Amino acid sequence: MCGAHGVDEGWDMDFWDVVASIFWFMILFAWIALLFRIFGDLFGDHELSGWGKALWTVFLIFFPWLGALVYLIARGRSMNERALAQAQRNEQAFSLDPQTNDVGWRRVNDESAS
Repeated sequence: MCGAHGVDEGWDMDFWDVVASIFWFMILFAWIALLFRIFGDLFGDHELSGWGKALWTVFLIFFPWLGALVYLIARGRSMNERALAQAQRNEQAFSLDPQTNDVGWRRVNDESAS
């Protein structure tokens, strides 16, 4: 048959092939999430120079697996410290006001409404 697929042709996957495919898909998804986290940390770091950011970006683009591993080894501790500092700043910005016992963002909205 010219260009037509027969009934026997197609996906021939058993249970373990499906499990392996799901595993590799999850590895790919985790790696992409890690790259987003690394790039977010890289460009959110105000202490690193522009050239340093450019070199890390080139390294991560051309050697993604090795680049991510080296980045986590070299800057993993400071990456965690920056994330903790940002979380503390966010918590302080949205903490309860002891006088009104209200959340900070509501106080701003209440002031703008009146």
